[in-house]
Amino acid sequence: MAGPKKLAKNPIFIQRMEDYFDSIDLNKNGLLAIEEIQQWATNLQEKCQSTPEKVNRLRENLNEFWGAIGLLPGKEINKHEFVLGIARLGESELQRQRNNEVTLHSKLNNSFFDIMDINNDGTVSLEELKIMMEACNKNSTEAESWMTAVDTNKNGRVERDELNKFEFDFWFKPADQETEGLLGGTYEKSPKRKRLNLANYCGCCFKWLF
Repeated sequence: MAGPKKLAKNPIFIQRMEDYFDSIDLNKNGLLAIEEIQQWATNLQEKCQSTPEKVNRLRENLNEFWGAIGLLPGKEINKHEFVLGIARLGESELQRQRNNEVTLHSKLNNSFFDIMDINNDGTVSLEELKIMMEACNKNSTEAESWMTAVDTNKNGRVERDELNKFEFDFWFKPADQETEGLLGGTYEKSPKRKRLNLANYCGCCFKWLF
């Protein structure tokens, strides 16, 4: 597994984050603003008919997570600043995980999960996933691929622990033996691996923005 201080120099990590930046920079101006990220919460509230309490919690966790990257009210960041900010956050998140502390990533992911789980059965179905992806301006046709990757117990639904582990490893453990080559090697440059359309994986919108 890659050491936390090596994230900023890890080519897989850098490629992932650069591709992710491009996928959420909807106006293609090369800059991100927190207002663009907060639009996800507004869309999810409308499409999932979620409670104000759940949406407010999501907004708070979006501000906390993305603020740690450097995305603050009234401030835009470019791709380079974004990658460095994610790397810096990743070091802190990996340390929190080693200390058995709650990570910012898990708080954000849990907020998304609570809204995605429309029928409150403790899992996310394929249809619920498609609704989330549409709310985050993503291609819902990729939902089945995402479900296949995350549903490790193969019960046809995504559980909270499955989502949190998959997303955390994908973002912050690019050289982990278990996550290397995930999603068909989406971010890896090797010609032997088929590259998927990263524009649909969000990880932290969430992170299947592909």
